[in-house]
Amino acid sequence: MAISATAPASVRHQQAAWLPVLCGIAVICGESTNTMGAVHTSIWLSELAAWAGHPNGAIWLINHILRKSGHFTGYGLLGVFFARGWYSVLRRRIVASWSTLRMRAAMFGILSAAVVASADEIHQIFLPTRGASVWDVLLDTSGAVVLNGIFLAFLAARRNALLHPQTQFITLGLSFAQLPEQFANSHDVRALRAQSAKSIAEIRRGVRNTKRWSAPSLRTPTFTRSQSSATSLTETTEG
Repeated sequence: MAISATAPASVRHQQAAWLPVLCGIAVICGESTNTMGAVHTSIWLSELAAWAGHPNGAIWLINHILRKSGHFTGYGLLGVFFARGWYSVLRRRIVASWSTLRMRAAMFGILSAAVVASADEIHQIFLPTRGASVWDVLLDTSGAVVLNGIFLAFLAARRNALLHPQTQFITLGLSFAQLPEQFANSHDVRALRAQSAKSIAEIRRGVRNTKRWSAPSLRTPTFTRSQSSATSLTETTEG
């Protein structure tokens, strides 16, 4: 997916949000081959253990833990990438609150990761050294659920810190008490505050200048007593 430099900023941002998804799917396609099967990875671990001086280690257990951890983490990250991509689409097509858009994007991300996991397991049925497992699909989906939950908690903490920099709060059971001060002193927040203060100062200066100046056409004529007498005398003489 090429990102054209002449495309609108919103389109470029939406395209860039889907790039991690494509990279994640490419990695999964490379992993879903005979070369990355359990037989080959156990041989590599055996050679690594022999080189490290532990040839009789529990290679099968280590291999199993590493592979299942890779399933959980890899598809968890893929679910987060999908959620970012879906959020870039939903925010331009649906009018809803921030939390509603994020929750919908997370649900779509989890569902998308589950679809990719199912397709991966179906593909492995046709490989001689691989096999399909429903438990792997459940493990992959669980990873997407957990990492999306952590990602949502982080985003909520950051947003709340920017909106209420002086408060401490707890989001989704996780404490982010130290985040408000961190974000309140960030470069972006300081720049925003400086710009706001400058704008307020310009508005106040404009209001003061408006009070000092009055349009000539709006002035009410004022006459002193001598001017009034002179005007009356002139009118009498003319009459």
